[in-house]
Amino acid sequence: MRKSNTKAAVILLSAMAIMMVAASLPVDQAHAEARPIIRESAAATDYLPGPGTPIATVRNVYGKVFIMHEDMGTAYIAQENLALYAGDTLTTKQNGRITFVMKDDSVLTLAPNTTMVLNEAVFDPAAQRRTSLVDLIAGKARFFVKKFSDFQHSTFNVRTKTSIAAVRGSEFIIEQIGDKTVITTMGQTVLEVTNLSDPLAAPITVSSFQQLIVALGQMPGTPFNISEEELKSILDEMGISYDEGGEGDGGDDGYGGAGYWTPGGGSSYDNQPVSPSEP
Repeated sequence: MRKSNTKAAVILLSAMAIMMVAASLPVDQAHAEARPIIRESAAATDYLPGPGTPIATVRNVYGKVFIMHEDMGTAYIAQENLALYAGDTLTTKQNGRITFVMKDDSVLTLAPNTTMVLNEAVFDPAAQRRTSLVDLIAGKARFFVKKFSDFQHSTFNVRTKTSIAAVRGSEFIIEQIGDKTVITTMGQTVLEVTNLSDPLAAPITVSSFQQLIVALGQMPGTPFNISEEELKSILDEMGISYDEGGEGDGGDDGYGGAGYWTPGGGSSYDNQPVSPSEP
């Protein structure tokens, strides 16, 4: 009886924490139906820093990608090595892709036609604390979240229109299509997904090489296994190659594991030119 009560209490506390995350920012910023209005002709190349200290750095940019700070006053043309700040909105156009590295060495890649808000990122190794929250408004993003098993507090949450994925150290892809979220995991990954339509329900566990579909206002389905060919196809659509010779053992550094893409293994578009005539 005591074990049952303890388990119920843990579920309730987890649900309350998710609800607090969901309510932490205005809805119009976190899950707006429309993307930020960007006048490309007025986009600035002289980049001005955002508020506070940087939380990430741009690694690679291909095609048209724009950065807007929290005040949404100016759209900047994304370039390699630019610093990113809490509250920044990243928008990729039809031919655009961007890869950036968080302060904790987690690596995120946005596919074309994607909008993401970097809401929060606190990384304090001395205090053994990592707290991150990003909103995927629309499009598709690939995440390589570094694991810190020795930290006293380590959370990395990805919020979409339908759900919140809680991450410790994983490699996965999330796509937001209208009112539907598709979550696909890669190797050595475990995600706890909370449905925002029913935040008091126990999270759904999505394990390695599985996929979960969550539709707005509906109970999520059951995670199902995906094949290597299906995973390759998803990565190909993002311009990322499936590296079957990936090195590493997937340890506490969060990297590695044969049979899936790893940072440093490169991607199929590392040196891919983008035609300026593309929209």
